[in-house]
Amino acid sequence: MGTLSPKNQEYVKPSASVIIAGYYSFSTLAITLGSLAEQSCQDFETIFINSSQEVETEKIIKLHFPWVRFHQHPHRLLMHEARNQGAAKAKGDLLIFSDPDIKIHPKWVEKMLTSFHNGARCMVGEMDSQSTNWVGVGIHLVKFHEHLAGIRVAPQIAPTASAAYDRSLFEQIGGFEGNKVCGDAIISWQVRELGIPIVRVKNVAVQHVHDHTLSRLIRERKNRGKEFIIERMSFENWNTSKIFFHILLFPAAVIYVCLIAGNNARQACW
Repeated sequence: MGTLSPKNQEYVKPSASVIIAGYYSFSTLAITLGSLAEQSCQDFETIFINSSQEVETEKIIKLHFPWVRFHQHPHRLLMHEARNQGAAKAKGDLLIFSDPDIKIHPKWVEKMLTSFHNGARCMVGEMDSQSTNWVGVGIHLVKFHEHLAGIRVAPQIAPTASAAYDRSLFEQIGGFEGNKVCGDAIISWQVRELGIPIVRVKNVAVQHVHDHTLSRLIRERKNRGKEFIIERMSFENWNTSKIFFHILLFPAAVIYVCLIAGNNARQACW
């Protein structure tokens, strides 16, 4: 069954497909899908790929969000592989990605489509946080300081919390590296290597619901950071001299990144 949008049950080929990958996401997905139901533009379909082996997610979606195209995968998928499967099922010319722990701005789809129709082929939205405690705010600034609302830095990576791709470009590249957690970084590098800019879509910031603990954040950053640097070294063909140079500068790099994050947070009035 195809569904054009939350408010139109008659199937028509949509202009955009919103793709969400879930894994034990039933505690937060209602926030995300509820905000999609209130979009100012209804010319889209929503595809939810679930790979956790439980029934709560399907029950919530079928009871409260029957317009969502729900697909249950028989075994665990990494999130980017789940997104690839969602893209393969999508009908829209614009593929928009988000996560099931996000509150989406009511004009998010409209602004993404407007940018797409104006010629953008890869887009990233601004990102805010629903957290009010210092841990939640700190986690958001650590992970997404380059995508805070109001900053002037050109985006280098399009995190899949709020990213969109021209379908033909996505298929040309071959989608995400499904077996890599940093698949959104890799596809961003591939887009830029083709000479295509990542366009920031402003004034429709999505809001994260951060439920991490500090210890979980440290473990995540360590594991993902290791994979990220290995993939970056491979993609950019670092030689021995460049590797040694980065090792020597590592202490200064930590300070530099903190200063950049602080400056971005200041620009965004945090």
